[in-house]
Amino acid sequence: MSRMRALAASSALVVVASLVLTGCEGPRAAVGPSSTRATPAGEEAVASPGWIAVDDLPIAPRDAAVTAWTGEELLVFGGYVGPPCPPRADCMLSEWAADGAALDPISGEWRPLAAAPRSWQGQAEAAYANGRVYVNASSEDGELLVYDIAADEWSMARGVPAVRGTRMRPDGDRLLFYARSEEHGETPDRVLDAAGGEWSELPDDPFPPAFDRDLIPTDHGLALVATDLRAVEDAERYGRTQVALLAPGTAEWRVLPPTTQTHSWNWVATDDRLASLQLDPTQAGTVPLPSGGWQPGFAPDPQQADPWLPDALGRRFSVVNGRRYDAIADRWTALPRPDGPRSSAGPRHGRGIGSCCWAGSRRRTRRARPAPGSIRRPRRCLGPSRGRSPRPRAPSARVAPSCSRRRSTATWRWTLW
Repeated sequence: MSRMRALAASSALVVVASLVLTGCEGPRAAVGPSSTRATPAGEEAVASPGWIAVDDLPIAPRDAAVTAWTGEELLVFGGYVGPPCPPRADCMLSEWAADGAALDPISGEWRPLAAAPRSWQGQAEAAYANGRVYVNASSEDGELLVYDIAADEWSMARGVPAVRGTRMRPDGDRLLFYARSEEHGETPDRVLDAAGGEWSELPDDPFPPAFDRDLIPTDHGLALVATDLRAVEDAERYGRTQVALLAPGTAEWRVLPPTTQTHSWNWVATDDRLASLQLDPTQAGTVPLPSGGWQPGFAPDPQQADPWLPDALGRRFSVVNGRRYDAIADRWTALPRPDGPRSSAGPRHGRGIGSCCWAGSRRRTRRARPAPGSIRRPRRCLGPSRGRSPRPRAPSARVAPSCSRRRSTATWRWTLW
């Protein structure tokens, strides 16, 4: 069992998948703002951007599921399916699933997938490469689960080095494994060739021990961004984000000119640059590739932020704090909420490589006895309860009020042309 603090503010699955955004038209009726453009005679009318409802998730609603985008489908695996943890409570969470489902965002239909050989708890990641989905379960023995999509079968990767606690990122037909922080010591950045199953190590990076490390595949090779660990003691001297580039076929990193950024976050790669997508205009910016150099970027007005969706970063389209960024147009636009009775999506379980398809769920909150596993009871429930807001009550020796939540899934996708 794992002990986690209020797994999420929302007790509903929130997943993000991506399409290349060349159009994701479907048969469902629009749920959010939408309209139809006038088209010449003989041409099919095309709907404008908006939310479109698709089929509900066919497996039990869950938190902390892992997701992967294959280029055609959104795959969802695992997650916590037990009683939702009440707000501001510490819970022992033990009911973790191993089943999964795949969504075709064009038809809006789901299909069941074979269950994994075991479930996993807490911080896990999934990534797609070469017809397979890899799940880094961050277990004590460093297991790497592999799902073959065509065969609908699971297996265990062999000869896995120490990848527990590392970040996993797809890069074509290979996977990158790297530490986000080196505060407990430096470890090699590793590469798995998904086609041959062979492991290798990247050349040692040129920076001293760092945190906020991120490896980003680009058209010019692998880019590394990092912040010197010494910034904790001397931010003025060491607090700037560092950037290096490993060109294809080379064995040595090239250090690029330093940035003026002091908070490294939300890095994405476009055709000819790296971009850090942030609301703070002093932190947002771009790095031209392959030459390098820091260029302050355009950030949206923080007052207009609406963080109801998890951030999703893609090559062209990204979503940050409820606003969509178009890398080609270098433009931010608001992403409206879908209509209908739903609560805001929690920010903790976002997964995605783009910004086309989103799945979320509605929440309903009611007063009840303490949820199983609750260690500390909240003073009151949050949200509506039988049509009215609950009032605080003093703990009782016999019945202590708490919150329990019932999940009901509802899925949407965002269409863009």
